[in-house]
Amino acid sequence: MLPNLQNFSRCFRNSAIACLILICSVSSGDETDWVAVWSAAGERSLDVYFRKSSEPEETRVLTNDNLNQYTPVVAKTDRGAYMVVWSEETGVLSSDLRFVTIDTDTTSQVQTIPASADQNAQPTLITDDTGRIWCVWVGFDGSDDELYFSHYYQGKWADGRLVDAEPNEVPDLVPEARLVGSSIRLTWKRFDLEAGAYVAMSSALDLGAPDRDWVAPETVVKNPFEFSNAFPEGFNIPRDIEHIESLALHIESDPSRVFHVDRMRLAPQTNLD
Repeated sequence: MLPNLQNFSRCFRNSAIACLILICSVSSGDETDWVAVWSAAGERSLDVYFRKSSEPEETRVLTNDNLNQYTPVVAKTDRGAYMVVWSEETGVLSSDLRFVTIDTDTTSQVQTIPASADQNAQPTLITDDTGRIWCVWVGFDGSDDELYFSHYYQGKWADGRLVDAEPNEVPDLVPEARLVGSSIRLTWKRFDLEAGAYVAMSSALDLGAPDRDWVAPETVVKNPFEFSNAFPEGFNIPRDIEHIESLALHIESDPSRVFHVDRMRLAPQTNLD
């Protein structure tokens, strides 16, 4: 059962649905400053795009090659620049995490986050109170999908490490992170063999602890789709951003969260046709 389950989860995670159209518009009322990144069909493949609400007429294309890019996310660095991370499909069964930093007029060269897994996907970002950026993602280690994490500090990403050091031989998917006090709270979906379905898991990382190890994971709910990082209430995506494979949003007034919408993180406020 497990090999078939793994194959299904990998295909579901990496397959492109580039024809989705977001039918929505900027909500009325007070304008919220935001930064959006998304993956969408380009001339040759799925590319990554970047836009700020303060510059609605300017959309930056961050990639332009023959490789497909998936699930980009964005957070703000301690120097006021933006960090954009996404998964790039480098082969039939391989993918790496790429990133750029974006300053006012400058976009850095595309670089790679150190990761030991063959397939790396579904990144999520969070910025702590010291300005350090943390990334959690799904990595396939040849046996099953596990969660890995790293942090970016003083211009460098640390080597990726496992969130749960205990092997479980079942898929761990769709990580979501949020800063809660001096800790990072992480939720994700794990396949429960006994229940025959995905369940929601939770763990936390105490940023003040010297070893910076995650606490033992625990099941928090039985509904696998109850995750907290839906878009803020009342916010809608600009109508002209179309043909989206996935999109992530950074809200300037709430930097402790990164908001997502894609086919595995469907936000109730967003209508996907």
